[in-house]
Amino acid sequence: MFSINYSARHKECGELTILSDHRFKSRDDLKLYPAITPVKMHCRKCYLEMEPTHFEIWESVRLGVEKIVDETPIDRLDEECRKLTKS
Repeated sequence: MFSINYSARHKECGELTILSDHRFKSRDDLKLYPAITPVKMHCRKCYLEMEPTHFEIWESVRLGVEKIVDETPIDRLDEECRKLTKS
């Protein structure tokens, strides 16, 4: 399992929305994209479109799941993903 999760708090209604990016199933999938850009989100409460503000990355390790990139501002998404493809 490999998961990039985006989050944002909607300015209009205050709802926190978290969305998983299903384009990426492993670190190797990151190499397929010249630049990693976030997906569009819609508020869970009022359904208006909004931009993600943060992301975090989770990965399966041994018998569990581990957060390998803590909650980070969205403008560092591509930079952090590129670091993962080198390790």
